[in-house]
Amino acid sequence: MPQEYTQAFAQVLDDTESDKALLAEILTLPTESYLGDQMDVVDVDAIHRARESLKQYLAKELKGELLGLYQANSAQEAYSISSASIARRSLRNLSLDYLMQLHDAEVNALCIEQYLAQHNMTDVIAALSLIAHSNMDEREALLSDFTRVGSTISWCWISGSAYRLCQNAKIL
Repeated sequence: MPQEYTQAFAQVLDDTESDKALLAEILTLPTESYLGDQMDVVDVDAIHRARESLKQYLAKELKGELLGLYQANSAQEAYSISSASIARRSLRNLSLDYLMQLHDAEVNALCIEQYLAQHNMTDVIAALSLIAHSNMDEREALLSDFTRVGSTISWCWISGSAYRLCQNAKIL
């Protein structure tokens, strides 16, 4: 990996002045389908391995910066659909995605804590998705927990009148 790429990535992680939505877009790697579209012959497995290796490399090199970004965007204010709140959640969950590539006990604990906090569905689903793709010991229990409460969550999404129920259950 060219050192200039890592330095550029680190600069974006340290940027506290720019719009958080823009920063999240800059830090997001191209999707596997996009990369495949750029190739004459698509090697799906190679694309996946390369993308995951890059995420893991960046997470190893910039763990402190990624943890700082995660913490800086972890404000637990009331749920809001404002663009600033959406951008903050996006940046937080993206940093957690990179960090989970480390298979590190400290990061696993952050991910589990985010899931268990049940602060909002964006954070719950982001954490659960990362848990589902991990090898952590708690994985099966957490997936079962989500299955148990899943019908309540689905009802909250389907029925606008169930909003108060979801708030009382600390789902929203």
